[in-house]
Amino acid sequence: SEHGFVAAAASAGLTPRAVFDPSANLLAQEYIREPQTLTAGLVAAALPECARLLRRLHDRVPAAAFKRARELGCGDGHEFDVFETAQHYLGLVRGLNPTGDVSWAAALPGDVDALVAEAANLAKSLRARRTLGGWYPAACHNDLVVGNLVRGQVLKGTQQERRLFLIDFEYAAVGDRCFDLANLCVNADLSPAQTEVVVKHYLAHDGDAADGSATAAAASESRESELLARVGLYRVLSDLREGLWALAHGTTLGPLQGATDGATCKSGLLEPVPAEGGASSEEGGGKEESGALPKSFYVEYAAKHLDRFRRSLGLSPPKGPGAGSEAGSGAGSSDQAGAGARREQLSKWVDLVEA
Repeated sequence: SEHGFVAAAASAGLTPRAVFDPSANLLAQEYIREPQTLTAGLVAAALPECARLLRRLHDRVPAAAFKRARELGCGDGHEFDVFETAQHYLGLVRGLNPTGDVSWAAALPGDVDALVAEAANLAKSLRARRTLGGWYPAACHNDLVVGNLVRGQVLKGTQQERRLFLIDFEYAAVGDRCFDLANLCVNADLSPAQTEVVVKHYLAHDGDAADGSATAAAASESRESELLARVGLYRVLSDLREGLWALAHGTTLGPLQGATDGATCKSGLLEPVPAEGGASSEEGGGKEESGALPKSFYVEYAAKHLDRFRRSLGLSPPKGPGAGSEAGSGAGSSDQAGAGARREQLSKWVDLVEA
């Protein structure tokens, strides 16, 4: 359960201390004083620190401290698999949810099945050789949006200590540490050069062990190349997971009205028209409370990530109704060259991972 992982992470100093009340099913953590939630810019300014934080998480928290994936409906009940999670979300959008709502399926791009098929090939390559020197499996966070890193002060003995923490372990599970690295890099919108910095600093702590020893060893060039390739492929898959998560979450908000009637097209997805009078609206018996994110937010969020996933594969947007203003307009030579370069990069990563 989540509290088991939080307790293990807290004992390693990676998250504030926690107390769990099983009778009330409540988890409370120590208050972080003067908190600063990281942004993409703050992550970019602290790449070595972020890399070391993740390395400590993966090396010092026992993988047996939690078994979370079964609750996510993915993997074999002991691990998190980004592709199987994305498939699970797609099923929810298509009606395999508690209410049987299929209205959110109208927000899926027309090429979603083709995108999932491409993702299946990448996932197969990643599974082919994921041991990476005995690194698999590891205890992973699996939800490294930048807002889940917080800098602040906590009490250590009689003194206040300021440090960087991880929070929100809802998706924590045994998994591939390379996905955590990729998830952070893509959510912080890091460049290839910045991603390489993260990997180099992560590998710089190869000698760090659970007992706290720090006999750092220089990583071999082949080890660094393979890690960068795995992070690159997982970075691509992360966008598919994020996009389908947004629409799956939407099914908990009530039916998506306006998806085929009065909807506007944006980035290849259908965007619902906001209700008159603000964000609060009654739709199909469900209510979006004042201050809650509107349903259109999740449609736009899905559009952003699924479009980026498609571009990473070097694919063009789907053609036809609801495909977006750029679909069918014909790609220029520079666009074609860019798509070809992205496909070539993917092929190189696959070759390195499968070697």
